[in-house]
Order: sequence, then structure tokens, then C-alpha cells
Amino acid sequence: MFSLIITIISIALVAALAIASVYYGGDAFTQGTAKANAATVVAQAQQISAANTLYKNDNGGNNAASVAALVTGNYLQSAPVMPASVGTQNLQIDPANGSVGAEITNSAVCTQINAQLGVSTTPTFDSATQTPGQVITQQYGCAQDTVDSSLHFVYK
Repeated sequence: MFSLIITIISIALVAALAIASVYYGGDAFTQGTAKANAATVVAQAQQISAANTLYKNDNGGNNAASVAALVTGNYLQSAPVMPASVGTQNLQIDPANGSVGAEITNSAVCTQINAQLGVSTTPTFDSATQTPGQVITQQYGCAQDTVDSSLHFVYK
């Protein structure tokens, strides 16, 4: 009987701690996920950009046509895959200028990417007249399209 009472009390204490951690630490868990996803996106873009630099050295200064070309040329082992909670498309390379980018569907990730740079607001751009890369003044960042409100990540 004594062990049954101790077991019930311990289960109640564990449940109370779990509820308290979710209530008081819920924001920390959410922000931690957004920070991790933001770091993943930036790291993947850095990998693609570095592989493109090697490609340019071997190909007369020309950028790779796509991420697949970097994989085929053995500059990347495989194409980095965007986490599903961040966006529906993988990072792509722009052959014209060598920038790496993708549309981001998770605004918290975009906010965290800009927060890493000390940018408190998400810059806006008009997709009809300019690209997100023209708006972003840092090496990388997130910008919002005023035409359709989509978020775009760019790594220069």
C-alpha cells in the first residue's frame, strides 16, 4: 500500500513539472526550434555558396546552373534539403549572380535569420521591380515581397 501511495505522488509530481515546463517554457521551446531551423537554412546556403565558389574556380568564373550541377560535378555530396517546417522548396542557386535563395513559409524562421544579423524588422521589396537580394544589405537575410507577402531568404 505504501509503495502505491509513493507511486501516485511521484506521478502527480512529474505531471505537475511537465505542465509547469510547458506553461512557463513554451516560448523558449518555440524560439529554440525557430533558431535551429534558421541556423540550418544559413548553413545549407553557406555549403551551396562554397561549392559554387569551387565550381567557379574550375569553370572560368561561371556560376553553376543549379544545385544539381554542383552535385553532378562532385562539389556537393548531395543537395541540402530544406526542413519541412521552414519551406516547401529547397535552396536554389541563381546562375546570373551566384546568390542562393528560397521562399520561406515560416515567418518565425525568417525573423530569427534577421535577428542573427541584428535586423529587427523584415525588409520589404516589390518582386515586379527588384529581387530580394537587392534589398538585403548583409551577406544574407530574409525579405518580404509586397506583392504577395511571401518571405524570401537570400545568401549572397
